[in-house]
Amino acid sequence: MYDFVQNHPDVTLAIKAGDLLSFGRRLIAEQKEAYAEESKDQEVFLTAEQVIEMTHVSESTLRRWRVGKILCPVWIAGLRRYRKQDVLALVTEDTDTTADAE
Repeated sequence: MYDFVQNHPDVTLAIKAGDLLSFGRRLIAEQKEAYAEESKDQEVFLTAEQVIEMTHVSESTLRRWRVGKILCPVWIAGLRRYRKQDVLALVTEDTDTTADAE
């Protein structure tokens, strides 16, 4: 339908509500897919609260990780953020170490 409208701008159409709803859903799905592809390549940053929730550690443990340079934050617009990939690597590393200890 989108292609038809683009190629025939002078044509008058009678559109059913269901068709319009279907068209809208298709546009939304296409945009979500495009956004997902776009954001897949972008780096994701987390707040301290998100890191704590993700790793199930206390605020003081996160502080020790920061001071000990185990998990180093970056500053974005004056705010401390953590790279999601660094957090995931730390969690995976801890899991691997725990598995070896058993």
